[in-house]
Amino acid sequence: MMAECFYTLSLIFILFVCSSSSTCPEHCLCYSASEGPSVRCINQGFNTIPVIPPSTVVLDLRFNSIQRIGEDDLQGLTNLKTLLLNGNNISHIEPGAFTGLGNLKYLYLKDNFLKSLNSETFFGLSSLNQLYLHNNKIEYIGSRTFQDLGALESLLLERNPLHCTCDLLWLSRFLRKLKQINSTKKSTCSTPSHLEHRTLVSLTPEDLNCSEPKFIKIPLDIVISFRPPSRAYFYCQASGHPTPTITWLKNRVQLDTDEHYVILDDGTLEIHQPGKDDEATYHCLARNSAGQKVSGARLMYYEEEVAPKFIDTPEDTQVVEGNAVMLKCSSQGIPNPTITWSRNSHRLTPSRRIRILKSGALQISEARRRDHGQYTCRAQNKVGYITRSARLVIK
Repeated sequence: MMAECFYTLSLIFILFVCSSSSTCPEHCLCYSASEGPSVRCINQGFNTIPVIPPSTVVLDLRFNSIQRIGEDDLQGLTNLKTLLLNGNNISHIEPGAFTGLGNLKYLYLKDNFLKSLNSETFFGLSSLNQLYLHNNKIEYIGSRTFQDLGALESLLLERNPLHCTCDLLWLSRFLRKLKQINSTKKSTCSTPSHLEHRTLVSLTPEDLNCSEPKFIKIPLDIVISFRPPSRAYFYCQASGHPTPTITWLKNRVQLDTDEHYVILDDGTLEIHQPGKDDEATYHCLARNSAGQKVSGARLMYYEEEVAPKFIDTPEDTQVVEGNAVMLKCSSQGIPNPTITWSRNSHRLTPSRRIRILKSGALQISEARRRDHGQYTCRAQNKVGYITRSARLVIK
């Protein structure tokens, strides 16, 4: 019986080797299984990944001494669906090591010595369904590590010395979205001490002392004409923990910085020699691991300058004390005119009760006796200014 089994296995082995475009690695078993052509090289003392037949669907390299996965080690294995590398000494995965493995569904990397993961680690694994990373030495996982794994349903990370800070908050959110969320419930923090054994899926911003970005300065519209300044500036600053990063978008597309577009250390966007081609909507994106905020403004370019012209003007008005009242005023011009208001020749300062609306109108929420007087709307741009007055009577 034993002889018969041995003969059958030997025949399968020979058939696979003969049908492969390259020979079976020495000390490995190559055979055709229900999944497809398979190569098994278990516990053979390999220090590197051997040359594997390109038709291989299942590759089993468990319990060897492989220390790294090189950029070319898995090249050409486009049919590979299952890769078992657990129980090795892998401490480094070169960027692009999995490029070309678009059919890989199951990747086993447990029981190794990986310390960190980043956006290039798993690049190219668009079909990966299950990823096993438990019992490594992983302390850090970059926020874009799993960005290419659109098909991922199960991720095992338990028994790793993960340091849980705000930089890991994204991972908690990512794990909660996985289809097989039960596979993530054993993944826990190792440090800091007050979060030891805390499950990653249960972490909140408050646990990690994180705060989402909050704008300190936001960009404002810029108007330039055929006589533009040498530089134009969109200001943007934000606070938060961790400190937010600032990126800029032009018409919703991330802006590439160069000699023309420069992002200063404080987040300000500087545009050198602005012109017609720079006319667009610019968005400042402030982002950290706790969240993100966006604020936008426009750069408008005009071939000519036009003096202000009124569209709406204030009219004499009577109002009962305590009631709200609005005096209309709007204008157009190139550049867009700025509207200010004065009462009895004294410039008005907006307050909780008195506001200048975006349209230019003046709104008084609760009219008082002292609001009685003559109100003047002034519309001004670099070409000139115009004014229009009306009287407000409080009864």
